[in-house]
Amino acid sequence: MKLYTFFLTFFCFSILKAQTLVYNADGLLISGEEVRVNNRPSSNTNHRMMGCTPFYEGWESGSFTPTWTQGPAPTTFTVQNTGAPVGQYYLTAAGGNNTHLQGLSTILPSVQQPDYFSWRTKNETAGQAGAYVVIGNSSVTATNCIVFCYITNSQDLRFVANGPAFNYPITVGSWHLVELKNVNYTSYTFDIYIDGVLQYTSFPFRGNIPDMDRIHIYNFGTTSIGGWDDIRVCNSMAAVNQMNAQTYATLQDAIDAATPGDTIQLLEDNNVATLTITNSVILKSGGFALNLTGLLDIPVGKTLTWWNNTMNFTGSGSISNNGTLNNRGTIQLLTGVTNSGIYKGTGILLGNLINQGSTQPGN
Repeated sequence: MKLYTFFLTFFCFSILKAQTLVYNADGLLISGEEVRVNNRPSSNTNHRMMGCTPFYEGWESGSFTPTWTQGPAPTTFTVQNTGAPVGQYYLTAAGGNNTHLQGLSTILPSVQQPDYFSWRTKNETAGQAGAYVVIGNSSVTATNCIVFCYITNSQDLRFVANGPAFNYPITVGSWHLVELKNVNYTSYTFDIYIDGVLQYTSFPFRGNIPDMDRIHIYNFGTTSIGGWDDIRVCNSMAAVNQMNAQTYATLQDAIDAATPGDTIQLLEDNNVATLTITNSVILKSGGFALNLTGLLDIPVGKTLTWWNNTMNFTGSGSISNNGTLNNRGTIQLLTGVTNSGIYKGTGILLGNLINQGSTQPGN
């Protein structure tokens, strides 16, 4: 009789565990029963501050492997080489299976407490939820995480916590920059910036998560087409070397540490007094502003390639070029460029060119 009772209990338990769990786009369970995980930090980890190893992903290698691991969802992930908001490549995903956390995921080398997350996102299909970003640690679920963000079937960029939610209207197919600043592991909150504008102060985590080490990106809708680019994790930084993903607190630090020929991309608006090109670099704006109030110095034997957008000089800000200045964007200044080296490129110069060297326009 005891044996029969044991098998009956085991059989019923197995049936219960095997039931299908059905979730909605917000990650809420609408059918079935799930096991809940208590992720409240213990007293010895609750307010600790940890270091942060910078993480950057722009898919500039042309592949999502080996950094990212693909889950079981029937989704086609492709690294596209045209239409990227930053650099040459971005990631797109076609399809989903109405489940969560089954697309691509990456685990960082260490558990940490970064105070800044950002990424660029878009959804190319109306009526389908997609372009999800979920950030957490080893106990992450759709309802137990730091960040739960996606683009809804009505084309809102939506943040969900276990309580409040925030919607920001967007346009199908348009790229948007999402920045989460002041990420706080004591109050479990962060500030939401979209396209550089503060939208929500102290939005709560979706769970009392003490740290993070992983990111999930995926679609929910079966015909959704989501896009991601320029994912950054760490403390707020001025620039990143796209060749090795190292971030720097100042643009000058990034240039000083570069190997000749490296590409440096801005990670925020940079307002600097002076800048010296100590190594030959390609400098990309990444959609941010570079404003100088003093001298940009390009020494003999060094090359600066300004790739896109506007480099703006105010007041007496000026350029001394004794090397090579390759302008592929717009350089705007009230004074001028004193050129004793080579000035070239297909870009626009708004200001005076005091030429004592050579010019190669259109090169």
